[in-house]
Amino acid sequence: MINRKSINSIRQNKPSYVVKDLAPYVDGRIVYGVLLQRGVFKWLAVRRDLIRLKVTWGEEITDIIRAIIVVKELNMPHRHHWLKGYLAGVEHCRRKEKCDE
Repeated sequence: MINRKSINSIRQNKPSYVVKDLAPYVDGRIVYGVLLQRGVFKWLAVRRDLIRLKVTWGEEITDIIRAIIVVKELNMPHRHHWLKGYLAGVEHCRRKEKCDE
């Protein structure tokens, strides 16, 4: 049974999985055709890319925090303030998932 805890361990984001799941009920060519017509391929690709972007931003935030610690130990106040501002901007973008606000 699928629940909120187990959903992350299930393979997703591939139309072939949908076709495989529906194979006992509908011809696979029909399912592929419908998925293609409705743009599901594109949306699954966009979802995958957004997940990758969030991971990239998370890694960037970790790198900035490490840099802030180093700069603080080296007593470089101007660089420290710049990094803190940059960190705030990246965190804002990651939370909002868009930077145009």
